[in-house]
Amino acid sequence: MMRLLRVFGIASLLLTGRLPALPSPEEEAAATVVIFNSADPEAKALADFYCAARNVPTGNQIALVTPLAEEISRIDYDVTIAKPLRREFAQRGYWVVARDIQNRPMVVGTRIRYAVLIRGMPLKIMECADYPGDARVQPPPVGLSNAASVDSEICIMGLFTVQISGVVNNPYCGNSFQSVLNSNVPPSLLLVSRLDGPTAAGVRTQVMNGLQAERNGLWGWGYVDLRSINSPGYEQGDQWIREACSAMRRQGIPVLSDDLPETFQAGFPITEAAAYYGWYGENVDGPFTDPFFQFVPGAIAAHIHSFSASTLRDPRKGWTTPLISLGAGASLGNVYEPYLSLTANLGTFATMLLSGRNLAESYYA
Repeated sequence: MMRLLRVFGIASLLLTGRLPALPSPEEEAAATVVIFNSADPEAKALADFYCAARNVPTGNQIALVTPLAEEISRIDYDVTIAKPLRREFAQRGYWVVARDIQNRPMVVGTRIRYAVLIRGMPLKIMECADYPGDARVQPPPVGLSNAASVDSEICIMGLFTVQISGVVNNPYCGNSFQSVLNSNVPPSLLLVSRLDGPTAAGVRTQVMNGLQAERNGLWGWGYVDLRSINSPGYEQGDQWIREACSAMRRQGIPVLSDDLPETFQAGFPITEAAAYYGWYGENVDGPFTDPFFQFVPGAIAAHIHSFSASTLRDPRKGWTTPLISLGAGASLGNVYEPYLSLTANLGTFATMLLSGRNLAESYYA
């Protein structure tokens, strides 16, 4: 088999085999904060384990006390996550906070660019009616849904915005040829990833598999599962996955591509899978339901679906958790319906990974 690339675990932000202009692992580690829920009895040990494995200073840990449920209310998020995190970032000097001409806080400098959420942190924030911040925004925001992932809300907590409905542009998208540590991206942007899964033991395995892949290289095949669809509004998904396929082949990675409308069928011979990109099934199916199936340790695997990451606790529901449970070291997904145009461009994601970018930068690109 051909060598794929040196990669990393689901929230590992430090790569080897990087481009010369990229920051060192030590610089990335210093710019990383690890956030855990002290209400979870296993979370502190997992945070310590990750920091030791990735040389993140233990002083860069932040302990919160927040609900253990995967889905929380907006009030729970504001009170137990956003407010104490903003306070810690300011008090520790991670942020330089000033005031604008309307006396609103604004982040004008930062020492932290990456945040890793440890298993036990809530996953998503339910819809909230009559949120006071939205009521004060005129004209009303476009797109009134304000359900969100915890990760995406922490990403923009440095905006100190009172508005939670509508769209916030991602300043790193299209500005991703530089590492976020060397770019002009606003200091309020925080690149968030998480170490999560059905069990704490599984999370530790993710970390170790990522380290193993970095040391030894990730060997295997790439698999892409297309729909061969050209309907307006949907063909974009196929285009992204074809771009991921092309990115792997440009690097000399052997790729098997399925152009049939259905997902890979049960019994399809997927072996030595080091990368997988596909769509569009509600729950994991086909060869990935074989009890003996395993990805190459440290593999990258992602499946586009509206609710692919609606839970990270059930290894049979959605796609993100099942793929991780099958040995993939990195994945991504959606907790609520984003519609296709607001999901991650898997072509860009794969291209950035293959260029040596870390997982967080590849996703936010």
